[in-house]
Amino acid sequence: DVTSFFVGPFFRNGGHLIAMASWTQDGGNGQDDQLVLFSNQGEVLVYSGLSPEDTSWSLVGRYEIPKLFNAKCVAQIKGDLILATTSGYIPLSGVLSDLSANRVALSNKINGAVIGKNWNDENWKILYIPDINQIIVNAPSEETGVHYETHVCNLENNTWSRYLGHDMLDMCVLDGELYFVNLNGVWQANVGHTDNGFAIKWQVQPAYSDFGIK
Repeated sequence: DVTSFFVGPFFRNGGHLIAMASWTQDGGNGQDDQLVLFSNQGEVLVYSGLSPEDTSWSLVGRYEIPKLFNAKCVAQIKGDLILATTSGYIPLSGVLSDLSANRVALSNKINGAVIGKNWNDENWKILYIPDINQIIVNAPSEETGVHYETHVCNLENNTWSRYLGHDMLDMCVLDGELYFVNLNGVWQANVGHTDNGFAIKWQVQPAYSDFGIK
């Protein structure tokens, strides 16, 4: 059975529920998973327990964080959550940490390409792909000729790349593979095309933590 419970009074800044997720600090395999509720005004409620009908159910924390862009801006990453917010891309464990050193955004070195964009765009989205250990974000773009750009973080070395050719409206992971949607249809990422008799040219660059911008 589905159980409903009212959380309105606990969101002190008003607004409405925008997203929810499961959060744990043990890698996701233990018994301490918590329910996390996000409001559109930058508040987070953390609940612990089996269900709202169980005596173990309780509100264990209320926090204020930078606002999420929309409901698609929360992604599960191992035992943590990564959030796309008005202050950059941040892990929930970091933004709720008492240690200021842990509050630095994962996107700190590329925040110039994140902060200040259209926060109300409904096509913001963040994904974590475990098979390749990468975070992928679809973000509005100010580049000429494209509406959206893709920010990719390789978590093996915390380096960022930016792609302008996809112009995505949405994306998802199916059986470990990334698919994206643009005005031309649905595409599978990293699947190339034939060269049609012409040489395929490419440019090799080192990995940057800041898109290579000095």
